Amino acid sequence: MNRMFRRISHSFLAAMMLLSGCASQQGSSLPKASVHSAVEPLSSEMEIGQKIHAQILSSFYVYTDQHVVDYLNGLGRRLASHAERQDLDYRVTLLYSDKIYATSAPGGFVYITTAMMSTVQSEAELAAILAHEIARLQYRDPSLSEARKTLQEVTKAGAMVASVFGPIGALAAMGLVGINAAATPHSRTPEKQLEEADHLAMAYLVASGLDPQAMLDVLERFMTLQQSDLPRYYDYYQARPITQDRAAAIQLDFNQINLEGKTFETGYQEYQELSRGVREIYRR
Repeated sequence: MNRMFRRISHSFLAAMMLLSGCASQQGSSLPKASVHSAVEPLSSEMEIGQKIHAQILSSFYVYTDQHVVDYLNGLGRRLASHAERQDLDYRVTLLYSDKIYATSAPGGFVYITTAMMSTVQSEAELAAILAHEIARLQYRDPSLSEARKTLQEVTKAGAMVASVFGPIGALAAMGLVGINAAATPHSRTPEKQLEEADHLAMAYLVASGLDPQAMLDVLERFMTLQQSDLPRYYDYYQARPITQDRAAAIQLDFNQINLEGKTFETGYQEYQELSRGVREIYRR
């Protein structure tokens, strides 16, 4: 048994399974990104992404410290430089929220909350979260134009969910319903999307010189959250379920990396300094 599996919190998995069903997927080797061809021009994808972006900005305050904003976007570009889709302008937006959450929207939009940024402990761990979202943007649906017809319904659904779960619920609804409908082929199940994004995210970390162990560490961090933190994590868990099978698949990918003669950055000290202001929000 490896270090990660020895420390997996079964109580965490049990608690989350009471809230939602757990998906499963089988591990496979690190793939080369495969971009689905699209008959719709990039402008259509950007139009949809801009509308979703506007909805998100209308529901959240944006963290605007320029040093932090530049850091996040620099890290995002570093990871995205190894993605197959170079036709997107990848942008990371930091949203004020005490919910631990991250998501993405068509056109290159990536979102992370202040609570998520305060939960991860190093640049490599943050990169693992961002890399997963960037990986999810690598696939376009030939029927992307159909998303225009559903965008209004998705917006209504987001508002309805928000009345129950608050603004993060609207973001979750748009992320799970609108983004998946707009940007991914209908033949790819949520489980398959999760698996493929994990594979690509690991590859982006390695190519960027960032410690791939961080993907295992960040899963472990989520699995060992305090019971009191689970409600803050619920929406993200719904969108990116953590299961034993998912953890095993990521571990398998990690084991297949040739680490001989390679050194990787964790960026712990730099990240602790950079994120101090964000973390202070949750110490008051």
